Amino acid sequence: MVTVAKARSALFEQLVRDVDYWCDYATKSSTATPRAGAGPDVRWAFERVQVLAKSEGDRRSLEVACRDTLIGLIHSLFVSIDGGSRLADTVRVDLVIDRGESLGPALHELFMDYLVTMNRLPESPRPD
Repeated sequence: MVTVAKARSALFEQLVRDVDYWCDYATKSSTATPRAGAGPDVRWAFERVQVLAKSEGDRRSLEVACRDTLIGLIHSLFVSIDGGSRLADTVRVDLVIDRGESLGPALHELFMDYLVTMNRLPESPRPD
């Protein structure tokens, strides 16, 4: 049986892998010709970014900005789940494992702790 702590860590790791995937997608779609998977509705945006992302440093900056943005979004989602947003005025949400046990309060803090502990926070790009 999986413990709540292991389930929580597995969730956090999957989310970090998803961030890795989507940042890789955004970076490749913004720097590759043809755009790596960019759909026709958004291809124009990636073409604009490609014009701006000339150097390896520019591409690295794009990747770090993407990673920071997605991690911020995940943190905000956990804040809402934890009852720290206006959503709590309407409804309380809880994430539970298949046995019905809660993944716990303070998921937003636990997620950030996980990133620090696992050395998965976005690094600050250094200017060229």
